[in-house]
Amino acid sequence: MVESVGTMSVVPSVNFSMEEDDPVVAEVDVYLAQSLKDSLYLFQFPLRPFNKPYFLPGEEVSARVKANQKLIELKGQLDADSEFYDPNAGEVLAQNANFKAEGIEAQPLFAPKGHLDSYTLQSSTAPLCTHYAVGALCDGELHLTTIHGAVQFRPALVHLDEADSRRRAPERREEKMKEEEDDDEPTAVTVTFKRKETEKTIAARKKSHSYMQKQLDEESWCSIKYVHSADDAARQHKSRLYTAKTSAVIPMKTPRPAYLRALTAMPGTALAPPPTAVRGAMNRKDIAALSVADRVLTVMRQSELLSYSTLLEQLGLLSDAEEHTAQQVLQQNCLHLGGAWVIRSEVLYPEGKNSWKTNAPRRVMLKARNIILALFQQGRTVRRSDIWAVTKLNPEEIREILKPIAVRTANEGWNLRPSTDTQSPRDLEKGSDAAWRDLLEETAEAVNAIINKPSPTDLPAVTPHVPPRPRQTARMRAEEAPRAMPATEMAQGSAETLALALRRLLLTHGAVSPEKARQTFLAQHGDLISDSDFEAIVTGAGGRFLSSSGALTIIVLRERGDSEDQHRAVLYGLFERSETLKKGDVVKAFEAAGLAALSNPVYMRLLKEIAVSKSSVWQLKPGKCDEGDA
Repeated sequence: MVESVGTMSVVPSVNFSMEEDDPVVAEVDVYLAQSLKDSLYLFQFPLRPFNKPYFLPGEEVSARVKANQKLIELKGQLDADSEFYDPNAGEVLAQNANFKAEGIEAQPLFAPKGHLDSYTLQSSTAPLCTHYAVGALCDGELHLTTIHGAVQFRPALVHLDEADSRRRAPERREEKMKEEEDDDEPTAVTVTFKRKETEKTIAARKKSHSYMQKQLDEESWCSIKYVHSADDAARQHKSRLYTAKTSAVIPMKTPRPAYLRALTAMPGTALAPPPTAVRGAMNRKDIAALSVADRVLTVMRQSELLSYSTLLEQLGLLSDAEEHTAQQVLQQNCLHLGGAWVIRSEVLYPEGKNSWKTNAPRRVMLKARNIILALFQQGRTVRRSDIWAVTKLNPEEIREILKPIAVRTANEGWNLRPSTDTQSPRDLEKGSDAAWRDLLEETAEAVNAIINKPSPTDLPAVTPHVPPRPRQTARMRAEEAPRAMPATEMAQGSAETLALALRRLLLTHGAVSPEKARQTFLAQHGDLISDSDFEAIVTGAGGRFLSSSGALTIIVLRERGDSEDQHRAVLYGLFERSETLKKGDVVKAFEAAGLAALSNPVYMRLLKEIAVSKSSVWQLKPGKCDEGDA
């Protein structure tokens, strides 16, 4: 029942800086004890310092528990002779708790001594933020037992609850008698049939306060014995923290970064993105036996979309030469997309390999997946109906293509999984530019058909593009020299990349401030952007500047290609004329423009794209999204 997990260094002081002048003074074997792993709990008393415990050795303490509700009560004795005890207050509190109402059967006294002589501590579950264990050091060995849970104890004012309950007893008695009288009279009975609850409504009902209170009241208390930590019985239980000797030693094979991440991970959370469905997924032990090149291909085939840092973590510890090999394989078989790496379709579906789910032909799978990648590369939201219209591929197969690389938003579609990884080398990212050009040329016709698809309101969709900069003469450059902010000339490819980045921000947040957009461009381009280039990028992203009468300017999308684009145009015009808007003003403007009425959820979503509600009116939001969103 015990496992040896290797050795652990013990240092004389708590110093996490790992300085060179902090030498290792001893190494000890570490053992994992199993005897108490499912029954060891941490009791915390946050309102008392460690040197002033609630209960002293030899003090009488009663305990009871409701196991299903995970509730514990500890009852200790008050020292009525202490100089800190107020006798008058104790008597008043006891008198209220012992209150006897007229016409109510005699109840046992809450405080039989005539003064309050006890106090109660009640528990609440404390969520664990990471993995905890109790360690016992003995004979140069460290024995660890995992903590199953933690509870915190705070004083409960049960004497006030008891006083309130006794004073309300007559009211409850009258209500009960009235109900009994009503039962004697014949009444008409209406038969109703309760609608079957869905899983969602059942989950919501079980989370309600009334349901949890009912469950708490229905479970009866179970008395348990409290043993102080200094008692002999407690020492016997402590001996179970030590393990018997073991003959087998388990070597440490986990890479150090993964081991540290496992130690600090939230309990119950996955340490890495799970492999997609069942495409012949291999376990980590089998993957570790492969060559570096095969490891990269296997991990990418199973995950399809990974950040560079997560990929290295799953590959294990690599030398500089091995990492260089991994980078070469990654560049040849994957594409850099949205801050992460996605495996190429022809590598995921090699020659002679059809769909693993519906056996759809390889050429159809390649076409559908490449169109999806091209749309994501342009910052677009993907709808399965659009992909089906140009490929006629089974919608469930389209879903299986999207699930590993995208997340679905209700009533909108699928968006690329976000990634904020910054460890991927820039040279490595630029290496996939040529492959992207080939893929975009191959899918241009289908992508344009999807982008320019007429909306339900017959609005012409706009294909976002970055117009080429006009060729400048020496005189033109001289005239532009004293611009507001110095900047370098921008290449066409960089402008397109920044336009795509801006469009992703606008699709995610609805509105972006010019300052935030410039910060994003500076982080990606590495240089300041001129005003003319900035305006060209905004136009290329399909955006426009929106200024309210209050002098606030933000960047918004001209069109999203959905049925609400005309409503957005009216809303933009309203904000340009007024700093604040009310719902009635917006609804009247929609009606005056001859637009269809919107449901309340769609109306709220439309406003929240560009505005915030303050004091029952709407005003443009600043557009300062989180830094990590870029």
